[in-house]
Amino acid sequence: MKENLGVVIVCKDDPSGLENTLGSLLSEEVSRQLSVVVQDGSSVEILPPNLRSECERAFFEFTYVNEPDQGIYDAMNKACSSLRTKYVWFLNSGDVALNLGMLLSSLKKNDSVIHAYEWLLDGKKKNFDFDFGVIRKRIRSTWCFRHQSIVYDTEFIQQIGLYNPFYKVCGDRDLMVRIIKKIRAENYSFWDFPISDNAKSGLSKSRVFERELENIMISVRHSDFCKVPRTLWNSVVRIVYHFFIKQSRSW
Repeated sequence: MKENLGVVIVCKDDPSGLENTLGSLLSEEVSRQLSVVVQDGSSVEILPPNLRSECERAFFEFTYVNEPDQGIYDAMNKACSSLRTKYVWFLNSGDVALNLGMLLSSLKKNDSVIHAYEWLLDGKKKNFDFDFGVIRKRIRSTWCFRHQSIVYDTEFIQQIGLYNPFYKVCGDRDLMVRIIKKIRAENYSFWDFPISDNAKSGLSKSRVFERELENIMISVRHSDFCKVPRTLWNSVVRIVYHFFIKQSRSW
C-alpha cells in the first residue's frame, strides 16, 4: 500500500461542480502525491477528454469510473474498495479542497481518523472546538459529520465495513458511530485548519424528513435507546422548523 493520499470524488450530472473540485486539487503543488478516483453515477455528460488528460498527467494516479450506483454511499464504497493508498478523503462534486500541503504534511502513520477542527461552508467558517470525549458524546445524538472534513486510514475503515448503503443521507453518522466503538483516542487526531469548502446543496439539506428518519434509525440500530427520545424530539423540532417555520418565512 502506498503512502500517498487517495481522494474520492462522487458526482452525478454535475460537470461544472466536478471541474471545480478537480481544479482545486490540480492547483496545488502537491497534486503529484494524490491518487484521485472520480466515481460518476452514470452522468449524461462524461468527463471531457482534455480535463481527463490533464488529471492523468498531474496526479500520481487518476481513475474515472462512470457506472450506475445505489446512492452516494454505495459510490464511495466502490471507489474506496479500489484504492491502494494509506489514507482516503471523500469529496462531493462542487467541493473545493484547501490546504493540501498542510494536510499531507500533518498525516501520521498511527492516525486512523483525522478530523478538521473547522470546515468552510460556502466560504463561511463553521468552528468546532472539540476533543475525542466530545466526539463520543455528540455522536450518540443527531450531530452530523461531514465526510469532507475527515481523512480516514483506508484499511481501518475497510475493516469497520465502510458505509452502509442502506442509508441515503446519514451514512456519515452511521460510519462514525461504528468507528467510535472501535477506535482509541490516541488514533483520532484533529487539525486546526480547514481542508475543504463545501457546497450547501447536499442531500442533508434537501431531504430533511429522510435525514431525520435515518437519524432515529441509527440511534435505535446501535442500541442507544436512552438517546432515542432526545433524537426523536430533535428530529421533530427540525422537521417542524424546516417545513413550517422556515417555509412560512419565505411566503
